[in-house]
Amino acid sequence: MSVFVLTGAFILHGTGSAAVPSVQLNGNTYYAVNGNNPAMDTGDEVCKSMNMKCVGYKSVNTNAICKLFHPTAKELVSVNGSKAGFYCNGAPQQGLACAKMKNTCEVCPACNLNEAETCSQPIGQHFAEMYVWCEPNAPTGQNSTKGPPKLPVVNKSSVRSIAASSVRSMPPGQDPRIGTYPGKVICEFYQMTNPGDYAKSNKKLATCAAYKAADHYCTIAMQSQYARAERCDEHGIIICSNPCSPPAYQVPISNCAFDNDRPRGSQAPPLKFCGSSSKAASIATKKSAGQACQHGGECQSGMCLGVVPGQHYVCSCIDPTTRWQSCIK
Repeated sequence: MSVFVLTGAFILHGTGSAAVPSVQLNGNTYYAVNGNNPAMDTGDEVCKSMNMKCVGYKSVNTNAICKLFHPTAKELVSVNGSKAGFYCNGAPQQGLACAKMKNTCEVCPACNLNEAETCSQPIGQHFAEMYVWCEPNAPTGQNSTKGPPKLPVVNKSSVRSIAASSVRSMPPGQDPRIGTYPGKVICEFYQMTNPGDYAKSNKKLATCAAYKAADHYCTIAMQSQYARAERCDEHGIIICSNPCSPPAYQVPISNCAFDNDRPRGSQAPPLKFCGSSSKAASIATKKSAGQACQHGGECQSGMCLGVVPGQHYVCSCIDPTTRWQSCIK
């Protein structure tokens, strides 16, 4: 499956000249190590600039992180370099991996980590950019556990009160904002929510106002080309769906992608609405062909297409064999 770029995923961390470019994917934050900046060419230097500790280069066997930093870059799987994805842009880098590659995201699955073996080794001789995880420094006298940056623990006492009648009708831990989606398998994710709500990590997954950004996020998060965004709140919840009965070659997911802000568990199983509920009833509640939309989950057809790209998008026809414009009056 091709990797989609999540609009709005690029962030600057730090203050003043110490600002560090980063991206987020599947709840993890990756920070750029700049091989051409002597002050920021090791993982230790990058993380220390934000008062954190480097825990390693984690973009192993993938160009996905590099592509989020460099959307226009070419992708290359090679036999030289590092098994942690890296970026090349020609000189001054040397060697077979980067010297002749311009604007290229590259990875070598058969290689060692090489310069990325330790957080203290400069990467600039061979790599223009690589990507690390940082985590808060452990308090004095405690050991830091390696892994992704720890997101705040949900404080359920601060969750706004919900009518008891509503709670009784839901499985334990389910967010009342999710709702039901007949014929669909659901995973929910949280972004940049306000104080007092479920998630407080101030993370950004997708810009809801950007055309198909939420759909693109869901295809990655659910590892399915059939996944769509049913809902996208700029400062709240993203609800991703996949059909209950996808084609035989689509392996059903057993767990939702990691999200430490999910009240029912960071890797909880998907919510399944695959019973006898009418799929037709679900479709009827969505927008018909010609109505304005931002993502496919809003439409009966599951497709939101551009009439004036960048300005105006509408739902397509349900019948994929029909030219979508023909059903819009």
